[in-house]
Amino acid sequence: MGMAVHSPGKEIGQQAVRLLGIVKRLWNQPGFLAGHLAYSEARFENFHAPVRALGYKLVLDYKTTMVKKDKDAVEGVIAIAGELLCPHTPHRIIDGYHQMAGAKGSAEREALLPHLTQADPYVLPLKQSADSRGLERRQCPAAGTSPRVTCPWAQDRDTASIRARARTSPPRPVRTSHTIDLDNPRARKAHTGARPQVRPPDRPSHRRPAICQQSTITVPTDLMPKLRQELPWGRAAWQRAYRSLRSHIEGLNGRAKNVDTFLHSRERRQSRGRVAQTLLSAVQLLVENLRSIEGYLRDRRQWREELYALGHIPTTPDPYESDVQAAAEAQTITGTAPPEP
Repeated sequence: MGMAVHSPGKEIGQQAVRLLGIVKRLWNQPGFLAGHLAYSEARFENFHAPVRALGYKLVLDYKTTMVKKDKDAVEGVIAIAGELLCPHTPHRIIDGYHQMAGAKGSAEREALLPHLTQADPYVLPLKQSADSRGLERRQCPAAGTSPRVTCPWAQDRDTASIRARARTSPPRPVRTSHTIDLDNPRARKAHTGARPQVRPPDRPSHRRPAICQQSTITVPTDLMPKLRQELPWGRAAWQRAYRSLRSHIEGLNGRAKNVDTFLHSRERRQSRGRVAQTLLSAVQLLVENLRSIEGYLRDRRQWREELYALGHIPTTPDPYESDVQAAAEAQTITGTAPPEP
């Protein structure tokens, strides 16, 4: 639906944003947007920020150099691949991110999916959406009414909080035991024994990270701006969306190189200059768009020859061909030689 001819690898973010602005005016239904690795490394202000402002949700892949652990991101939390993890996430979980980044092909990534989903309990859930200042609240995975992991530091924090409340208010009754429905998968999963166990080191409470001293922390939304996505990277939903969109892209690239288009062949475009190349490439893509629309309608049995636009072109004879034919007839009748050109 849009095309720009420019130098390879240069200004791809600005060109994509310009075309997306035109496409949105024609079809105001923005959804998920995918691209190859070059768009992931584009500058945030040139691609990621304006694309999100247009309403599109990015589905991008990362190079191996972009997937790395950052322990100094905010409040001692581990930041990797656009996600915030518990400071004491096991090393095997972090290695799962690196293995997914180095995987080649969808089959290998599907095989690594169970390893990467083990990181979900350690991800800091969103407690409060971003405010006008661009700040959001993230919660410790061991806190709240439905904790995802079990952590001794979180138990110490809850005990200290109960003692602090007991000084100002009467103590609440404590349930010593309760019944678990073993036939309920959700109840079994919520039990303490079914959660992953976090094993922090022996450290005084005042030397622990902020997320371990309190249940929630404030995180700026511009943290890891090029890596954060609506769909968690590498998970099943992300793989389905990215694989589907990328197959459409590669399919269009293949169709644009068929015998009717030859978009990749410079010999078909003898003209020099960027303007001429742009116009000729646009005509080639126009041919492919017409073929795609026709194929779409034929697959759904909605194609009708009488509705085809080219069928309404009048069949009047070409004036030049009529003049040539009249001159030939006059020469045959008179037998005189034609005038000099």
